[in-house]
Amino acid sequence: MVREGRVGIGTSSPAWELEVANLTAGEGAEVGAKADDATGAIAAYSSTLGAPFEHYAGRVSLFAGLETPGLDLRADGSTGDIRFYSGGFAESNEKMRIKSNGNVGIGTTNPQSKLSVGGYGVSDSSIYAEGRNIGVRSYGEKFGVYGYCYDDSGDNHGVYGTAGNSGSGDAIAVLAIVDRDGSGTYWSGYFHDRYSGGTYNGLYADLRTGDAIDIAEYILDTEGNTEAGDVLVADPDNDESVIKASIPYDSTVVGIVSTEPHLLMGMELVMDEETGKMYEDVNAARLALAGQVPVKVTDENGPIKRGDLLTTSSKAGYAMKWTLVDVSQAEDFEQLKSMLAENERRRNAVVAKALENLDSGEGKVMALVNLQ
Repeated sequence: MVREGRVGIGTSSPAWELEVANLTAGEGAEVGAKADDATGAIAAYSSTLGAPFEHYAGRVSLFAGLETPGLDLRADGSTGDIRFYSGGFAESNEKMRIKSNGNVGIGTTNPQSKLSVGGYGVSDSSIYAEGRNIGVRSYGEKFGVYGYCYDDSGDNHGVYGTAGNSGSGDAIAVLAIVDRDGSGTYWSGYFHDRYSGGTYNGLYADLRTGDAIDIAEYILDTEGNTEAGDVLVADPDNDESVIKASIPYDSTVVGIVSTEPHLLMGMELVMDEETGKMYEDVNAARLALAGQVPVKVTDENGPIKRGDLLTTSSKAGYAMKWTLVDVSQAEDFEQLKSMLAENERRRNAVVAKALENLDSGEGKVMALVNLQ
């Protein structure tokens, strides 16, 4: 014990109120505690500590013994925080904080969520995760991963993904998979512009691929009874709305209801763009604009062969083989004029081109959308 009231064990000049020292090179000094089977210690190790403990060399450790089930850090006060410093003891050297409410902040002293990383002024990645299979895995009832980035200048990326591969495997920068086991609305990706400043370019992809093979858009369904494969005509009583076709060679035909479109437009008709929630009181059909789609067909005008043009039939929602009137059967000039007029009308009633055969009856065939 020295004059200032300090106590030294293993040293004659303690720098602390209690100092335990082991000045032998290659060793360390430990201050331990024991209660029944629980043991623990705080230790300082020599910079020349040898194998197999060289990774502790020149460092201080707080540890629980081998038979002790764990190590606790406690701040019992209702507003007590646990703070971690490195590089010095100044306020700016704080690297992590655990708040009394359980929020953890890394690079911030006031975490507002369960884990807050970085903040303004962070020069590199806020979170960097590296894994052989999965870099970051997140689960949440509202958001699995939520990215937000704001700066007054320069480029900003809320979520940024990059992938590379020097071998033969796949490289996917962002992979989104939806498990559909409920009755709600599911999105593998949802992109929306909330503000009016600048130029909004939506989603850019230099190459777009997918397992579906048509492009569609939502259009109002007046009667709310259309289904995939139905042939539709413009509703004569309502603007921008459709009903099932039920008149042969109807020149008001507008298309076919898509079964599973690769690209679907017109979402603002059926969905609140701010929340992503589908409107419950809107009936709309997914009208195929281009590509291949299954279409309901009937043999009302004979068997359908690959390459045949299709038109509306008398069966609601079904297409039939498109043909022209044989003008060679005209008996006089007036009948010829009538036939020619009918053929002109029919030319405006083509909806698709068949890619499969229908020998008899009714069914579905793949067809190429070919509205005329």
